[in-house]
Amino acid sequence: MKSSTCYTVLLFTMKRLMLMTSLSTLVVLNVWSQQVDTNGVTLTAQVDAIFAQYDNRQSPGCAVAVMRTGDIIYKHGYGMADLQHDVPITPSTPFSVASISKVFTGASVALLALEGKLALDDDIRTYLPEMPDYGAPITIRDLVDHTSGIREQQGLLSWAGGRPWDAPNFTEWDVVELLARQRGLNFAPGESMLYSNSNYTLLAVIVKRVSGKTLREFADERIFRPLEMTSTHFHDNHTHLVKGRAAGYLPPREGGGYRISTSLSEAVGPTGVITTVEDLAKWERNIFEPRVGGSDLIDLLHTRGQLNNGKATNKAFHWEFGEYKGLRTISAGGALGGFSSHYLRFPDQSLSVATLCNLRPVDVSGLSREVAALYLANDFVETEPAEVTDQSIPGARETLVSEEELARYVGLYWDDENESLTRFSVVDGKLTRGGVARLIPLGNHEFQMVGRPVRFTFSAPGAGEPLRMQRSYDGGPGQDYAAVLEAETTTATELAQYAGRYYSEELDNSWTFIVHDGQLELSRGMHNPERIASSRLGADVLQRVFSDTFTGGSHLLRFTRDQGGRVTSFTVSTTPLGWVRRVRFVKQLR
Repeated sequence: MKSSTCYTVLLFTMKRLMLMTSLSTLVVLNVWSQQVDTNGVTLTAQVDAIFAQYDNRQSPGCAVAVMRTGDIIYKHGYGMADLQHDVPITPSTPFSVASISKVFTGASVALLALEGKLALDDDIRTYLPEMPDYGAPITIRDLVDHTSGIREQQGLLSWAGGRPWDAPNFTEWDVVELLARQRGLNFAPGESMLYSNSNYTLLAVIVKRVSGKTLREFADERIFRPLEMTSTHFHDNHTHLVKGRAAGYLPPREGGGYRISTSLSEAVGPTGVITTVEDLAKWERNIFEPRVGGSDLIDLLHTRGQLNNGKATNKAFHWEFGEYKGLRTISAGGALGGFSSHYLRFPDQSLSVATLCNLRPVDVSGLSREVAALYLANDFVETEPAEVTDQSIPGARETLVSEEELARYVGLYWDDENESLTRFSVVDGKLTRGGVARLIPLGNHEFQMVGRPVRFTFSAPGAGEPLRMQRSYDGGPGQDYAAVLEAETTTATELAQYAGRYYSEELDNSWTFIVHDGQLELSRGMHNPERIASSRLGADVLQRVFSDTFTGGSHLLRFTRDQGGRVTSFTVSTTPLGWVRRVRFVKQLR
């Protein structure tokens, strides 16, 4: 806790220095607004230029607030909140902020922990007895830190074939029912960190069961009303009217206009907050002058997660710790339906930027950084990494490795633990990953990716064993791969072995595979075999990559056989991020 305590002390000190008198504050704000560049353009005009493409009455857009120690020094709206009714965006426009909601779900849990009503190291089954016993306890801290190993709800819901997560009247209880069916985890609790919305859905349920209030009620009572965040709430009733609320939009299709995309889900926790940039500034001010939770809450919310091996993660109650141009950053972002949001803080400079947009996709984090760069131009440390070359890496060989030697490493590699595939090939005399990312030889069968701190070390364990490769990022723990023999062309007769109907108890749904035009195709039937013929989509055409392993769209499937060589089941994982791993299906006998 020492580092987080120092963080709080630093914030208080900087706040006191900047608020010696109300007059000095006004002077500071005026200085910021009047600052000009070498061409005489004011700082605020430069901010406006960043959002110029949205600043019209025919486009959705964004609201932005720039804050210094929690006080707004510039705010503005660009574009339209509602194109149908010709309503412009202002700093008071409420937006859905997607995963920024997790910040307030986490703060609600933290408040209960500080009051002794729960402990972060409690087994979640104390509050969620319907969840399976996986052999090792999953703690509330694991949920907060994304180290639980619980599978991602959106992938599961999609595969289960029931109501979509953003359907009307869909609630967190629909998610809990599905998660309670899962018999496996992505990894053992605390062994890794992997983003999962499921974690924060379960936290919302825990808040309700511990406090006796819904997450909306609890956050209203304990966070939003005390901070006078009058335009902020968890939107757990899709029929609730929100005055001035922005509609979400997707880009026009060819020959059409913008398309409305707003979730009707009533499941809150990972998402669900509607707020304004002005209200986010009130939350930001609480970081510097804690009215809710005191300094203990601020310290806890900035205490990074820790894996079983003692290594700290880059997250704390969903806040992500990073760096931009040599300066420390703490941020949270989100994207859902037609909304994109980003909340960026530079703690050592006490400067923050909140950017909320009603269009997706938008590089909203890039917009926030551009704005921050205007205000912090004199603070940045030039740390843009130089391109990695043979000469710039210590120990790298200046002369190229022969293509004959590089050819030893070419091929497909499989990580069984993380259900991950990667491929190496030689392009223009250089070893590449995926044919794009160029690798530089370091000697002793070790390579580094150009421009990134990713290293690959190859080894041959022994005669008759496959070549192995270990991938490491920035000196962290290695991820182990083994070379696999890529599949040759598979005939329709061979593909017929995999055809049939398979059922998953974990999803309570059946998937059917058919051979069509010499290809294996997947139909996720939603309990409806008649849907098979009408659901042949390009993304569901499967390609055999090695052995009994196939990929298609975002699926990676591994079929298993009995002792007689008959295909009897398969497991499916999402690729490439692995948010859902090894959901099992069993072949149904006719």
